[in-house]
Amino acid sequence: MLKNFKAILLVSVVTVFLFGVSGLGLAQEHGPISIGYTCPSFDISDVYEQYMIGMEERLQELGIEYDLRVSSPARETYHHEQLRIIEDYLILGVDYLVIGPTDFEISARGIRAAREAGVPTLVVNYADPHENPEDRALHYAGYQHYDGAKVAAEWVADYLGGQGKIALIYGIPGAVTEQRGYVFKEIIEETTDIEIVYEHYANFSREEAYEATTAILRAHPDVDLIHPISTSMAMGALAAIREEGLVEEIPVIGWGGTIEEMDSIAIGELRGSVGRLPRDVGASVADAVWDLMNDREPPLSFAGPLFMLDSVESIREYMPEDYYVPPQDR
Repeated sequence: MLKNFKAILLVSVVTVFLFGVSGLGLAQEHGPISIGYTCPSFDISDVYEQYMIGMEERLQELGIEYDLRVSSPARETYHHEQLRIIEDYLILGVDYLVIGPTDFEISARGIRAAREAGVPTLVVNYADPHENPEDRALHYAGYQHYDGAKVAAEWVADYLGGQGKIALIYGIPGAVTEQRGYVFKEIIEETTDIEIVYEHYANFSREEAYEATTAILRAHPDVDLIHPISTSMAMGALAAIREEGLVEEIPVIGWGGTIEEMDSIAIGELRGSVGRLPRDVGASVADAVWDLMNDREPPLSFAGPLFMLDSVESIREYMPEDYYVPPQDR
């Protein structure tokens, strides 16, 4: 599915017309609403595709006719490019703007521009609103990433018995790294005797995480665990570990519980990942659009649950079958 989706993204705009089920939803006298959707990248994780799938499924359930436009920067660190995409959507005159920010604080500039243009804006991947009311979108659907840091830290503390040496691989400076990485570090340092022997920023890049892990193995061959804070970096680190034949000896845990991570957990390579239910986030965005269409104020925030996936059994417990089925059950 993801491969086909990426092929579609070779065109800069995806337009989808879906017509509501008879008897459902709001009568749309002026045709379909237009939604502009932008996210950091569809390459670093499948989560942004899953957000979109969840949103579209709920829009169809509600009987909403819509025209969806999708565009992302060439790289997840190209903040200026995402701001330009937002400007393009505003020039096109979209009715609603959905942003998965490349950077949470920088995205406020796009939100302010949308506010000035009178375009309702919704944010995915973050549950906590911007502090400044003038920078605030109408709805935030995502996660309190620091809760995921707590889930990961408690799992690592239990797995290592409160002792050992670990390495952390961060993304880029900003909200996600602070909430996932720095909070994890703080919990580990305050509640265990585990030593953090290496920290590195890998820009959410698979390749840079691979290189960082190679350096970790050279400098700290006795490291007991490596925790990159995203899917792409976890899989890059795992590739370096696999290349050295150390998958059994040095566990890697990721963050996101994506399909790629779950496949790896199911075959016994990736040791674990902080999991989530991204389609629920997309559905929350669609519900917020429905509220706005009906002149109701949507809830400011929706926070999805976070949990640890570390086995086929845990995947079966947490993941609905219409989202993911382990290879053992296919």
